[in-house]
Amino acid sequence: MFYNFARALARCFMLVFKGMRVEGLENVPKTGPYIVIANHESYLDPVAVGCALPHQVYFMAKKELFAVPLLGFIIKKLGAFPVKRDEVDLTAVKTALRHLKDGKVVGIFPEGTRLKTLGEFHEGAASLALKAAVPVLPVGLINVRGLKRCRVVIGKPIYDLPYSKNDLERGAKYLREKVLELL
Repeated sequence: MFYNFARALARCFMLVFKGMRVEGLENVPKTGPYIVIANHESYLDPVAVGCALPHQVYFMAKKELFAVPLLGFIIKKLGAFPVKRDEVDLTAVKTALRHLKDGKVVGIFPEGTRLKTLGEFHEGAASLALKAAVPVLPVGLINVRGLKRCRVVIGKPIYDLPYSKNDLERGAKYLREKVLELL
């Protein structure tokens, strides 16, 4: 209930102040589970993705955000869960897998940090997609950071991943290309 209330408020904000436009809604799977991957250029990126998609998204968020008193409380109530960056965080992986097993949608920013242009993707999203055996939904976020009208472009879901657990570097590059095509 809190998620739906927060999303309604956020949608108003994104429509009025950012002129948000969503393209490709027909590509969103009707039900979960699936993994959403997107580029990451702004603090508003999770808001934009959450407003654009019809399902609640459980985002992986850097652990440090949960230490900020009010923000940590809010993002936890919205379903976000912490991930330790710069290492393999088995607790975060297990949490993501549990959410996916329960039919939920997990959101990941595979760059691992905010960047002005699309950076290299870490292998975590590619690995999680293989382990969970669920579709991956690529999303391109355009102008969420700036003052211009922002766009959320949703690509076609990827059901058959063309890489293996022995070639996660190739998998990360493949997923990056799918997001890059949307930008």
